[in-house]
Formats: sequence, C-alpha cells, structure tokens
Amino acid sequence: MIKFEYYDASELTDEDRQDLWDQDVCMDDWDYLLFSEVEGPMDKIDWIIESDNVEIEFYPADYNVEKLLTGCCNNRWHKVKNFKGRQGVLGVAYHS
Repeated sequence: MIKFEYYDASELTDEDRQDLWDQDVCMDDWDYLLFSEVEGPMDKIDWIIESDNVEIEFYPADYNVEKLLTGCCNNRWHKVKNFKGRQGVLGVAYHS
C-alpha cells in the first residue's frame, strides 16, 4: 500500500520551500504537494523515465498514482532526499 500526505502552501515553512528549491523542485505557482515516504533505497520505486537530453522527467509507473496530481499545468514528480527530514516521492500540482 502507498500512503500519500497532502500539503498546501500554509503547511510549508520557508525552510521547507528552500530545501525543495535546493533539490531542483520548482516552488513557483503550485497548488498542492503529495508526499510518500520511502524507507530504504530510492530505486525500489517503479518509475517511467523520459529524457529530452535537457531535462529528465519521472512518472510513477502506476497510472492511478500518476493521476493523483490534477493541477491545470505541468504536474511533476520528484525523488527527494529531504522533505521535512524524510526521503521519498514528491508530486507537485502546478496552476500556471
């Protein structure tokens, strides 16, 4: 079973946002975040990886998980080493 935690802008501190920026997670114009903690090696996560030689994008291999992000623009999934002191999968739903 995969459990996700939901976060909106009021639940993140400036330090949380900076930690994500430092991990190349864009924190501009987002609606909400979904986080799932991963214990152990991050390569246990089943991902689809796409690359256009400039940028690498990750998508959960499970269609139902991928569709949890319903922002109206460029939704993104990230592997993060530090979100509130934990490592895991972070989904960001953007609005513009």
